[in-house]
Amino acid sequence: MILTVPQIRESEDFTMQIEPILSIDLMERAGANLTEQLLKDFNIFSFSEVIVFCGPGNNGGDGLVIARYLSEITKVKVVLTNFGHITHSEVNINLDRIKENPNIEIISGVQFIQNIEDNEFPFSPLIIDAIFGIGLTQSLKGDYVKVVNWINSLNAFVVSVDIPSGLFSDKHTPDDAVVILSHRVYSFQSPKLAFLFPENQERVVSFRIIDIGMLIPGTIHSTMKCINHEMCSLLLSTPKKFAHKGTKGNALLISGCSTMPGATILASNAAMRGGLGKLTVHAPQSVLKSIAVTVPEVVHSQDADNDYFSEIKTDLNFFDAIAIGSGLGRNEKTTKAVKHFLDKMESDQYKSPLIIDADALNIISEHPEWYSLIPKESIITPHLKEFERIAGRSSNDFERMHKVQELSKKYQIIVILKGAHTMVALPTGELFFNMSGNPGMATAGSGDLLTGLLLSLLSQNYPPHIASLLAVYIHGLAADIAIENDQSIESLIASDIPHYFGQAFNRLK
Repeated sequence: MILTVPQIRESEDFTMQIEPILSIDLMERAGANLTEQLLKDFNIFSFSEVIVFCGPGNNGGDGLVIARYLSEITKVKVVLTNFGHITHSEVNINLDRIKENPNIEIISGVQFIQNIEDNEFPFSPLIIDAIFGIGLTQSLKGDYVKVVNWINSLNAFVVSVDIPSGLFSDKHTPDDAVVILSHRVYSFQSPKLAFLFPENQERVVSFRIIDIGMLIPGTIHSTMKCINHEMCSLLLSTPKKFAHKGTKGNALLISGCSTMPGATILASNAAMRGGLGKLTVHAPQSVLKSIAVTVPEVVHSQDADNDYFSEIKTDLNFFDAIAIGSGLGRNEKTTKAVKHFLDKMESDQYKSPLIIDADALNIISEHPEWYSLIPKESIITPHLKEFERIAGRSSNDFERMHKVQELSKKYQIIVILKGAHTMVALPTGELFFNMSGNPGMATAGSGDLLTGLLLSLLSQNYPPHIASLLAVYIHGLAADIAIENDQSIESLIASDIPHYFGQAFNRLK
């Protein structure tokens, strides 16, 4: 789960009480575990020098522990950046432990600032930022700004302890705030919410979670969780021995126009690769011609119009799940057809959840009154711009997060906001952030694959919220496996990804 700062503090106190363990010993464990992972990830001798910046609080104490462990294999410089603040007792204890260490050079913050213009370090040092942790409540000022700006100006690899100094954990950090630009954050026990938003992508390039054995009291109920391998391996079910196409789901995909036939191909392929028993595609004739060659397993339902979606007459209750939107276009005929489709759901008394993506979503966003026609627990899958058309602009990612929650609750639908850490909002108010995937997925057609996979899982009787979590994770995991094998972030295209769905499913099993 993703914990707020107060919840982390409560968990720390609970751990010290129940284990029991002293604060200084918990700090020792945190520093030791972080150092162990750091040495696994990097060859410490590839850096010209190691410099640890330690602040006055517990984050600084962690930094001193790390410096002590690193000094066993290399020389370390420690810069004490307290600048008039009273240092915590744990910091003083750990400082006493390194004062006589011949491999550690201690530099006072005042001395460092006085000579900041003359501080010239060899090329490519390792900087460990342990100045401020999650307790920071206001932007950095004074000498701290000078230190952080100096670090950011270096040609150095910067590692932050728990969180980059200057970054707020649970709320928006002003764009003009001075924050350590960290290449790798080693965060204790759980990711911080701020790591998961685009607004901080320059401040948190990557992060790893360090387990320090923190116990979480049963009184803490976080509404924010990570979609990870452990969660999804428990959610995935195995097809039964005597399964046949009739028991593995019968789905309808309404998709495509003459200028975007590929969206239908991608969504169809993903649906079939997701374990679906039978897929019917309703599309214009110009699109179905392409489908016949590329995805021969699909059943055709031909629209009356050659180029655009204009109507559908099939009884909707024949299908276990329906998706609409991929590559539809926003033709006037199509706009009318989307409204007719929503009305037809009501007249056919179709109550199963619906998946709405891409242009169907854009069309409905122009007619907000149509949202009331969408069945409860349906799934919408906007990217950032599409969500902006629905809910308006947001001043920052935290505000957007709250808008996603509000939309989900208001219409009792599941909102999947696509991005680097795709956010899944449930009508209960719960938020889930995806931990799979890579930047190679930022390519045309990737969203169509997610729609197809969602349709497949929903048709196979996964509850809508489970189908959403699984689809988002498997989609990203398949892309990660593609990068592990024969693709790169640069070369990956959407049609590559379904080839790795099988390996993704097998890893979860």
